[in-house]
Amino acid sequence: MRAMSSQPTGMSDEGALLPIHTVARRFGMRASTLRYYEERDLVVPVSLHSGRRWYGPEEIRRLAVIRFWQRQGLMSLEAIRELLDGSSSHTQWQEIVQRHIRALQQQVEQLQQVQSYIAQSLACEYHDRLDDCPNYEALIWGDLDEEGVGPPARSGPTSPPPFDGKRA
Repeated sequence: MRAMSSQPTGMSDEGALLPIHTVARRFGMRASTLRYYEERDLVVPVSLHSGRRWYGPEEIRRLAVIRFWQRQGLMSLEAIRELLDGSSSHTQWQEIVQRHIRALQQQVEQLQQVQSYIAQSLACEYHDRLDDCPNYEALIWGDLDEEGVGPPARSGPTSPPPFDGKRA
């Protein structure tokens, strides 16, 4: 990343620079988001002039990369920073992407497991109340039973007593 200068670049380059509010508007974000990215070392304005940050084509491209990976790759800002900083090294950026692929695969497996759990709860014969389903009880207490934390004693499905016409 380039260091920010205190003066705008030469007149010929000035037309290529855009102020923070223009860049933020083009990317559909707030200027505070750009300042946050600056704090996280993701992007550095080319210059600071009259209290305003100015961005050049290189910084604008970095913002496009950040936006792409956040929206399409569901990548954290830390991983994106590593990718941006390591993009000059062929093996380094591949390692970052491979690590992200493994993390996504773990998320997919977790989501498939959750989907299976939800489908099991729908298959329960106790359609009126999920809390009455023994399969659901087994699912929610499964991990805790292994740790010695079991469910409270229950005597089968709970339902309100039949209404006898009198108020309690």
